[in-house]
Amino acid sequence: GLTCCYLARTPALLGLGVFLQASGWSIWSLVRLINISRIASPNTRGRAISTFGGVSRGGQGIGPLLVAAFASHGSTRVSFVIYFLCALVGWAWLETARDRTDHGATRVETARPRPIATVRRHRHEFATAGVSSYLLGVLRSSRQVVLPLWGAYLRLSVTQITLAYCTPSILYLS
Repeated sequence: GLTCCYLARTPALLGLGVFLQASGWSIWSLVRLINISRIASPNTRGRAISTFGGVSRGGQGIGPLLVAAFASHGSTRVSFVIYFLCALVGWAWLETARDRTDHGATRVETARPRPIATVRRHRHEFATAGVSSYLLGVLRSSRQVVLPLWGAYLRLSVTQITLAYCTPSILYLS
């Protein structure tokens, strides 16, 4: 997906690259939390997920700063190269990290998930906290769409847009 975005010369090819990239990102978003729940003990799981969220927000602040530093000297396509290099470093780190899962543990059979029954059983939670969480997620992710479009409308430079983009993540960390 990332390579497709980098090489794209048409909107259709860029759209395909974005689709592939989003597919990979959604898998990563799910697998990272599953992996944390596997390697963190139940007593530290909440702290581990919270720490992981903070590290992610730190990356969301640092990444755009890197783009701002390098995109001002050339093409905005350098952002794909920076993304690729960061992903490569992350992959190498994961490959060299020690596996802390308990391979000797016995597997416990669990009931098959029943999505409709789960939604029915927890409909009150989904109607209250679920909606609030969804709206908060929409609000948080809207900056990914709104800020670049608004910045382009105002004719801001790539550096100015990326600085406006990363500022909320940096403030959120402090």
